[in-house]
Amino acid sequence: MPQLCKFSSGQDAVEFTHGDTFQVQRTADFSRVVLGARRNELGLILNLCRDLQGPFGILYVLGVSRLGNAVGRYQSPRQINFDELVDVLEPHRDFLEQDGRHNLWIRSFCSDSQFILDRHNIVFAYGDVQQIAEQLRALGFVERPIETPVPHSHHYHYEYDESEDAILKTWDWVQTDLLSSDIE
Repeated sequence: MPQLCKFSSGQDAVEFTHGDTFQVQRTADFSRVVLGARRNELGLILNLCRDLQGPFGILYVLGVSRLGNAVGRYQSPRQINFDELVDVLEPHRDFLEQDGRHNLWIRSFCSDSQFILDRHNIVFAYGDVQQIAEQLRALGFVERPIETPVPHSHHYHYEYDESEDAILKTWDWVQTDLLSSDIE
């Protein structure tokens, strides 16, 4: 399937990316790395998860459905190891990276690391921020501010409607309502 646009600046249908960039954000409550990748966000997240201690959990946040599926937060019903994480997500890579109807959260329960791929082509990485920043530098990422363009558009593609159904049938997810922050 050709590359489709998930997120664009203004009304363009040309994919907006943040380039291979990152910034470390520190507050009184938490520290995180905010990053944008030119492509392959899911592969990057899985690469960062590879050396973490599992088990892992997934939170799939469906903010818009083209099929009438219930929007909401879908939490994996059990903890999984790294190989299972890859087995669950890899078949849906294109959908997760190229369609704007969702956010994806991955958490390592032992290391307390967490990665969020959001609808704006941004990955939020929590955990050992110094180590994550070093890994990104080694991959050629450049440190600079990450900004979301205003105005912008999210794109939902009929080509991925089957993927929406398929990911929801992966498990008997634990479903809860969306939070207001899930659709911002």
